[in-house]
Amino acid sequence: MNILYIYELLCKKVAPLFGNEKATVKIRREVDYALRSLQGIVRKGDFFYPAGNAKIIPKAVGNTRPINHISIDELAEAMLIIASNSYGIMKDSLFQATAREYGFARSGEKIQIAMQNAYEVLLKSKRVKETDGKVVLA
Repeated sequence: MNILYIYELLCKKVAPLFGNEKATVKIRREVDYALRSLQGIVRKGDFFYPAGNAKIIPKAVGNTRPINHISIDELAEAMLIIASNSYGIMKDSLFQATAREYGFARSGEKIQIAMQNAYEVLLKSKRVKETDGKVVLA
């Protein structure tokens, strides 16, 4: 099971169930209460994941989500796949390839920051390393 959901989007989707159009403070309280009672779901920042470290599967094909609706962990997994299919790739090329896989024609500041954060996750977890200026699997 691969559940990734953004808190704000979840509140917005649930609001009509409570007769609201917007995610008000009341809606957020109800969502928080419901999430606390759920077992098997873990919150990490604004995203929700299955408990037990389930593998995150990147959903780049046909992506219509804005960059702030894609978790850093998902971007990191996508980068790892791209790096594993390369014989060493420059960091900038990895960022560009990842952005293109998600359908982003241009890489603005928000996209660059997200890519850098995802890359740092991979470096800190020692799943990739830089060798001679290229990103390779560790």
